[in-house]
Amino acid sequence: MSWSTLPPEICAVICQELKSLGGNIAPLCVTSRNFWSEAQRVLYHSLDLLGVQRIDPWSRTICCQVYLAERIYALVLRFPDAPVFPSDATTIVDALHRCVNLKELRIFDNGYAVEDGEIVSLHRLLLIDFPFRLHKFEYRSKTFDRLNPQFLRNQTEIRILSIPNERALPTSQNPLLGVIALATPSLQDLPQRPWQRIETKAIRDFTTLAPYSQTLTILNVQGHWGRRASFSINDTLNAIGDALPSLRHLGMSEQRKVGMPNATNAPQQILRKKFPMLESFILEVRNIEHFLYEIWFSTSSYDMAIPVHIQSLGTAILHACPTLWRVGLGAEVVLGSQLTCVLTKADDGAIKAEAGTAFNFEELSMFWKD
Repeated sequence: MSWSTLPPEICAVICQELKSLGGNIAPLCVTSRNFWSEAQRVLYHSLDLLGVQRIDPWSRTICCQVYLAERIYALVLRFPDAPVFPSDATTIVDALHRCVNLKELRIFDNGYAVEDGEIVSLHRLLLIDFPFRLHKFEYRSKTFDRLNPQFLRNQTEIRILSIPNERALPTSQNPLLGVIALATPSLQDLPQRPWQRIETKAIRDFTTLAPYSQTLTILNVQGHWGRRASFSINDTLNAIGDALPSLRHLGMSEQRKVGMPNATNAPQQILRKKFPMLESFILEVRNIEHFLYEIWFSTSSYDMAIPVHIQSLGTAILHACPTLWRVGLGAEVVLGSQLTCVLTKADDGAIKAEAGTAFNFEELSMFWKD
């Protein structure tokens, strides 16, 4: 059987497997008509255009090839830093209108448009009524801190929502009752509902989450700690444990590197005492060079600039907390040089470790997981 005669079902399996392995699917498009169809379906299912400097060429392609737009289910866009003229903005709007099956949309708005001589954010030009009904939506903007009310009124199926600040929270006019996962910098003024996932930049007070301790299973904290910070990572762990002892997943990530790296106690003791149900723990640090052994008389430490030490710390955390099945650690002791290790424990107790050289907090955080 030649490549050109392979049935669509086999072509689909090959394309999916190649994608899962990180391979390049595009060359398959010229192999046969069946491969062309299946490869395009896989390629356009999830599109990440964050690295694209101009999105208007993509928009024009989508407007001309409607069948491609109908294959897009997840889309990540970054609006450009350079001025965008109304004609370009209209093309972007038209392209989004053709993505009728879109379920996940993530927009990073660094851009602006020129309209009648005035500079305006693309927020006003884009977030209007669309035919798609999203399940996941993220909007980050440097210029607008509120979501378009008309857009929200029509997006009644959103389950996972990421917003720039508390001023964009669901309101009584736009309650978004289906939202069970919320990413917001602040924990103030949260609408009362059985939250299941929260992602925040708060590092001190988590008492506002205590009423949701029976339903909230996933918490991610992306904060700023450092040598001069009055609140350490371990202080944050204690505060979270006091408010949410029933967490199943906890992720913590330092967002920036400041000053000289420091040392702190390893987290095993806090995790063991405060989180009796924890199954997954992720920790990425940029300002901690050493984690000290929890044995009080020991002067030894885990050096976070040495891969084997990172793995040893992860193994120690897994052994210390019997409910854990996964630990992900990352460190950037030297600016621009990241080391990671993800350890998973099988049912028989065997531990598998996978080392890396780039943080991947979003994938490990479980916040966007279906």
